[in-house]
Amino acid sequence: MYDLQNDEEVKEIINYFENKNCEVYFKEIFGINYLVVSNKKNTVYIKPYKHYDVISKFDIDIFRYSINYNGIEKFTIEDITLATIYDTVQEVIESIEEDLNQENYFEFIKNNFETKENADDLKLEKYNIELKKHGYNTQIISENLFSKVREIIIFTKNKDNLLNPNSSFILYINENNKVEISSIIRMNKYFDIGCLYDIEELTKFSIDKIEKLFISNNEEMKECIIKSEI
Repeated sequence: MYDLQNDEEVKEIINYFENKNCEVYFKEIFGINYLVVSNKKNTVYIKPYKHYDVISKFDIDIFRYSINYNGIEKFTIEDITLATIYDTVQEVIESIEEDLNQENYFEFIKNNFETKENADDLKLEKYNIELKKHGYNTQIISENLFSKVREIIIFTKNKDNLLNPNSSFILYINENNKVEISSIIRMNKYFDIGCLYDIEELTKFSIDKIEKLFISNNEEMKECIIKSEI
């Protein structure tokens, strides 16, 4: 691990976002020193790569909790290469700024898709009621978004100091009558309901498992169970 604070490219990013009244700090995750930029609404994790004495690439990473593997995974959603000495960090700054200004996923779907409070499917409504009972905000997406899936629950929870403040998830019953769950992300500067990743089967509904999806920023993250990249 090297000292990021001494690199001119990193200093430029820090100065830009501090002047925008963002919170900028360093955080060690899985043994990697990340530059973190947050405006409270969204948080962006930037990992610089050094080639000899020069930063040659920046990754923008996100983290999620895997129910199946009972651990936290890393995903790289964007990488920006500084191919020549004439390249600047402006593209990196623009990407970070776009991520910081993302709409709240839950509100975006609520405002742009046909939603309702309750599910017609009794099994799905049982999960909807359980989520609401434990303080989750839910909406039922009633548009036919997936083949053979008629209704989908989107849910989120207002919690302080999350690793990913803009955290929303979907839960639905597939054609085999199994419950599946997935995170929602914005990827490659594009977002719609199709930007889901790592759909997992929830063999047994558990509020304790659901709660782990909302990762605390205070959690000590020393080991990545699976390192996946998009």
